[in-house]
Amino acid sequence: MDAQAQFVSDASHELRTPLTALQTTNEVALRKTKLTEAEARDLLSHNVAEVAKLQALTTALLKLAKSDGSDITHVPVSLQQDSSEAMNMIISAAQAKEITIDDNVPDIKVLGDHMALAQCIAILLDNAVKYSPDGSQIRLSGGHGTRTGFVRVQDHGAGIAAKDLPHIFDRFYRADQSRTRSNKTTGKAAERGTQNDSTQPDGYGIGLSLAKKLAHQMDGEILASSTEGKGSIFTIRLPLA
Repeated sequence: MDAQAQFVSDASHELRTPLTALQTTNEVALRKTKLTEAEARDLLSHNVAEVAKLQALTTALLKLAKSDGSDITHVPVSLQQDSSEAMNMIISAAQAKEITIDDNVPDIKVLGDHMALAQCIAILLDNAVKYSPDGSQIRLSGGHGTRTGFVRVQDHGAGIAAKDLPHIFDRFYRADQSRTRSNKTTGKAAERGTQNDSTQPDGYGIGLSLAKKLAHQMDGEILASSTEGKGSIFTIRLPLA
């Protein structure tokens, strides 16, 4: 009950921010007796951006709420195939920053759910793109041990502080101080999991939380390691088929 109350409180806070921005800008505009065409267009652009944030947040909240594991399958799926599908989901964002993805995932079969695994990988790739400098490279690799297969996403972005690393899978957790500063140098506002561009579905600290939940529902796990200034590595592990 305490966790649910905290989640509702956090979600309400996140919803309040774009709503307050919408209300403020519209009230300011209404005080003016006349609006030029340029001012009207600026107002509409701002409103559209804030509505997009609300849509992104509500979509992410619905995904998290609906992910109760009841529709998760445990069948043989290909790490290579699901990684390729995940890449297709984020390729536009990568191209916009001229980021290349070095894909070296082998065709290993693990027990999991096709859609859930592709979504997990896409969340990690999406975060990596947002944290990687323009023109850099993200490495997508995979392999297996004696009992598990894995997919690994490595970026060369700002990295995550040691004090923040244990909390990055928490809903709404924000640890964007150094990461925001690093992205300002490239003109990109970003947040890792918690810290993505706020117009993106996982820009409110929900993406990594959802990925972790999906991985656990497939009897797997997500591990993270990072060094500030050098980048981060996220690994999804699932039982071998």
